[in-house]
Amino acid sequence: MPLRSDRYSRRAVLQCDLTLTGGSIGGATLAAGEPDHVRWAVPVDPWVDTPTVVDDAVYINGRIGNTVLHVLDRDTGEQRGELSLDGVINTRAATTVIDGTAYVVAYRSSYAILLAVDAHSAAEQWRYELP
Repeated sequence: MPLRSDRYSRRAVLQCDLTLTGGSIGGATLAAGEPDHVRWAVPVDPWVDTPTVVDDAVYINGRIGNTVLHVLDRDTGEQRGELSLDGVINTRAATTVIDGTAYVVAYRSSYAILLAVDAHSAAEQWRYELP
């Protein structure tokens, strides 16, 4: 169960070595490692939701341009895949991963979309519009 991120303070996510830092000015950063030995760090949207960590992957959802989900390698921070959608306002719910499928909820102005994507590549498998 991931922890909620607080955009004004530093928090560890789960029992792994990820931290999410930053605020509304200047963006935010997701980093892996200890404070004195950071293995990798990536800039993220300051409104990003809590990253989800499953096995060797890190899932970051939060609208950055049209991109609503990034899949990163947990050890290197390299991007494995991303999912982009036009017209999305935000994705304020943490990604859930079950049996190789990641589930993402993206919000548009008048409805939400539940998306199922490949957990490794973020390739869309199906979507369902929620009223």
